[in-house]
Amino acid sequence: MYSAGNTAAIALAVRRRRFIRMFEEAGAMSPNTAIAVDVNDMKPRFMFKRMVAQGIFVEAAAGRFYLDEAREAEMRKERQKTVAGFVIVVAVLILIAYLFSSKIAF
Repeated sequence: MYSAGNTAAIALAVRRRRFIRMFEEAGAMSPNTAIAVDVNDMKPRFMFKRMVAQGIFVEAAAGRFYLDEAREAEMRKERQKTVAGFVIVVAVLILIAYLFSSKIAF
């Protein structure tokens, strides 16, 4: 049912959402409300650093970060477009395979 890759992707999506929820619950939505974060305590650390590089979390001062809601929404839309494109490609490939297999059968 689920491959190791699917399971890892789901786990990363859950962790991404937890990071975002942590900042939302703390009210860290602007430089004035930024919260102190020890990057080494953020597990998985690479994901938090990637979200910082993407501009989802912004460092307001040394070790203090906030959630850029507009950037997070933009990145979410980009992910949705990527997934939708992938689904379309897979559907087209399945349709092509079906059409070719039905032609061969006759």
